[in-house]
Amino acid sequence: MNHKLKAILTVLSTAMLIGCGKAPVDDCAPVEIHRFDRAAYRYASADSADRQALRDTFAVALRIMLGNDINDSSLTAYSQSRGVRVFTPDIESRFLSLDSIEAVTGCIYSRMGDEFPDITPPEIYSAVITYNQSIILADTVMLLGLNHYLGCDYEGYKHLDGYRRATKTAARLPYDIAESIIATAYPYRPSNDATVLSRLLYEGALVKAVMQLVPGSDIATALGYDKSQLTWL
Repeated sequence: MNHKLKAILTVLSTAMLIGCGKAPVDDCAPVEIHRFDRAAYRYASADSADRQALRDTFAVALRIMLGNDINDSSLTAYSQSRGVRVFTPDIESRFLSLDSIEAVTGCIYSRMGDEFPDITPPEIYSAVITYNQSIILADTVMLLGLNHYLGCDYEGYKHLDGYRRATKTAARLPYDIAESIIATAYPYRPSNDATVLSRLLYEGALVKAVMQLVPGSDIATALGYDKSQLTWL
């Protein structure tokens, strides 16, 4: 979401969102996040049998990442790509376990079943995504680019503007997962007489839906601000 748009949206929608408050973490089953990032990193050094097993296990994720050209050479090239070699060790150091993310995602999915029963929750694979987008959602499969959530102090983000670095944290993951699913299921479809206000209303509804799904959500984090920025607004 555009940052300036968020600033306008905050003023318009705070009154609507403030009533949501914080909710306790639900008692729900965690959602497994398949560690494709680890598998891809070790692929080049694996023997032929392990390589075949990895291609079979992560075939769905590979089709999204590499297209239909899935073979030993294409996966080896991805495994040895600069992005995978640079980011994966840092991902491993900061995301040794995804237990907390799997737990909150389980709560998101549980709430989604109540609030949006027509949505099929995607199967999630962690990955290195070297594009600007941190999440790729295709049909019922989500690729979660953990390299986009290594912390606002991460050396690799120093070239980014401060407002973008501020959202490159693990705390954003539940919000981005929920937003990606909701926005994909209910995209903005402008009519011939669409206005700025109609888009603002859509963005406000999207944020409200995300906050309904994320346990313990707060307005500042949902909009990508810290508490002092929200207070200023």
